[in-house]
Amino acid sequence: MENSSNILNLQIDNNFQGLIDESLPQFYLFLDFDGVLNDLTSIPSLYKIGGFFVKKDDKNTFTKNTIPALNFLISALSTQYNVNIVLSTTWRRNFAKAVSILENNGLKYHGEYYVTPHIWFKKRSEEIETFIKKHNVDKNKFVVLDDKKHLSKHFDSDCIHTNIINGCLTISDVMNYIDTKHPQIAKSHKIVDDFGIIE
Repeated sequence: MENSSNILNLQIDNNFQGLIDESLPQFYLFLDFDGVLNDLTSIPSLYKIGGFFVKKDDKNTFTKNTIPALNFLISALSTQYNVNIVLSTTWRRNFAKAVSILENNGLKYHGEYYVTPHIWFKKRSEEIETFIKKHNVDKNKFVVLDDKKHLSKHFDSDCIHTNIINGCLTISDVMNYIDTKHPQIAKSHKIVDDFGIIE
């Protein structure tokens, strides 16, 4: 189990505030909530699935350490890209509430938020693909964070696959992704894991 002190030590830049740099290439982060930021490990978490019963100003919405892991991913990618968050979660139906909850729970991001389109009777992969085509997102300039199996099969290494039962986003997930897809970031910033091993 990760602890917050380890996560804080893993920050590339402890002063990182999610600020954007328009001179950098664009990168898109497709974000699901249920199964990525929260899971079913406790009874209270059951009531948070879907966001129906979560208040806009709630500050304890997600599973511990998922937001720090997400911040770590954004801070790492931001060394070489201008990161854009795209809400692909079902929580996006109430866009303002979803954004407010992310920020109230400690997300360090000050860029623009986007949403994937709602397409009836289509899988989430098709909604994401529609967004990618509409916005001319470059190949390998995006990552999908989701617990749905069909997304990990569809997007392969461009997906960080999690588990809603007991496997939310972790620092290890993020580091494995960076090491695999963005070795130049891992190498240039000497990102180290919980055991002090350089990725």
